[in-house]
Amino acid sequence: MISRPIRFPNMIIRVTMVVVLAGFAVTAVAHPGHGSDGGSHSPMHYATEPPHSTVSALTIAVVVMAVLLAIAGPGLVVAWRRSRQGQ
Repeated sequence: MISRPIRFPNMIIRVTMVVVLAGFAVTAVAHPGHGSDGGSHSPMHYATEPPHSTVSALTIAVVVMAVLLAIAGPGLVVAWRRSRQGQ
């Protein structure tokens, strides 16, 4: 039996913060033709230009997976340990 509660791992928080910051940096990076449309710093530009939107979608997917792992991970570990004790 587990005698102490499982705490939210600080490492997951740190990794998620690094991923989010890296995602913002990569999303804002210049690409060929950046600035040629005159409205290159508008949200529409970053949402529709493939160099930005693809990276943004991947960054969001990684962050969502990290959050799901952070939420579900401790519960899955507890369930796995309980199933192992029952065998």
